Amino acid sequence: MYNAQTSTLDLKLIILFLFSIVLVSSITVASMTTSAMVAMLMVVLFILNGFIKGKFILIQHPVQKPLLLLLLWALVSLLLSELLTSKALPSAEELNIYKWITGLNSPQVRGIAFLFRLFLSIFAIQYIVMYVNSEIKYIKVVNYYLLAYSMVCVYVIIQISLFIFFGIEVGAIYDNFRFGGFIGEPSTLAGLLVSGYFLILSLLIKTNKSIWYSISFLKCIIIIATIDLLFTFSAAWIPSAIIAFVLTGRKYLGGKKLIYLLTAVLLLSIIFHEAFYLSVIKKSMDPLINVINAIDVGSAYSTEGYFMFNSRIATMISGIKIFLNNPISGIGIGKSPFFMPLQMINDFGYEARFYSEAYYSSRIPPLNTYIQWMAETGIIGLAILIYIIYSLYKQSKRINNASYKHLINFGFGGALIAVAIAINAIPDYLYVGYINFLIAMYITGIKLFGGKSLNNNRT
Repeated sequence: MYNAQTSTLDLKLIILFLFSIVLVSSITVASMTTSAMVAMLMVVLFILNGFIKGKFILIQHPVQKPLLLLLLWALVSLLLSELLTSKALPSAEELNIYKWITGLNSPQVRGIAFLFRLFLSIFAIQYIVMYVNSEIKYIKVVNYYLLAYSMVCVYVIIQISLFIFFGIEVGAIYDNFRFGGFIGEPSTLAGLLVSGYFLILSLLIKTNKSIWYSISFLKCIIIIATIDLLFTFSAAWIPSAIIAFVLTGRKYLGGKKLIYLLTAVLLLSIIFHEAFYLSVIKKSMDPLINVINAIDVGSAYSTEGYFMFNSRIATMISGIKIFLNNPISGIGIGKSPFFMPLQMINDFGYEARFYSEAYYSSRIPPLNTYIQWMAETGIIGLAILIYIIYSLYKQSKRINNASYKHLINFGFGGALIAVAIAINAIPDYLYVGYINFLIAMYITGIKLFGGKSLNNNRT
């Protein structure tokens, strides 16, 4: 009786987690996201179960050791940043210019808070792998995720329709018709849309009788999701999704379906060509063009004396310089925003060109998760992160069940490829709930359907 009750509670908590990352992901309490708060509940329930059973057991999975190694090195790096004077934070006088260093973002606790966020992300992955331990549970979680994902897609298409046809503004709408749904930031919405996009396509390619939704419904949602994604005009996520399709589509979609899908995206891009060019293509290409121009003139500055790179590239260069000053262990997890504005002012004179109250009110990490992680945890931290990505990729070859190969390798694996590309232009994505969910469901699928009989995984 006890095992049955706790198993039901565990599954309900996992379903609550997936709804927290999809439907209420923009809500924060004391700088903690809803998914992090649900992850805290997972930790509490795990501890209670351990005391009741008299033992604490973490079920092994293929990427468990690299993830725990990442957490351990983040702790070591943070300790070194506190102990070594060469890694000391800027002076109190310099930090006083920042308007955001309060509460969990204060110099005394921000590193600890980010270490805890990383722990919650890794524990959420572990919890899902532990308790989604059968085919029935796996499909149930997929079904609930599709339900929440469909609700987001419908909301955003309603938001777009109300604004375009009736001039009614609902939710977040930015310049150039960039829509953010109820989440706010269009790029964050785009990442969420990409996280479920490959999953629906995988179910359209190879149907599964246990899925609650009809093929017609899934086709409708994929069309709506495509329109929603294009209207985010995300220079990070749209190109990344297209590249992921090209890399995986030929194998899992087939040549004809891949061509049809890319043609549909191209036609929609042509229809909305002006906004698409300004917000996606030009925004994606500007950093490269600026670098080429700078090389041509032999200087990073224009004839007017202004720095030619855009702010995104400037943060990446400053992040690399911070890393070069602290190459082994970095400056400590979560601490890059304390160094970045001062580094950018020193390197590029950003204070003179961009001085405003907003500049000091914003937390500015390197706008690239890899460079951010490299600056904060050094070359060792980056090596561990790359090893985790490699470990995930390597596991894809283990799936030997034809019924789930497309769903796991394309549905979740394809989305993870898009994530790995997109975070080259986005910071802080090691802590995002829907990425933790994608990793967990990918690992869980490999554990359930890779090299084992399904009969051994049913409950």
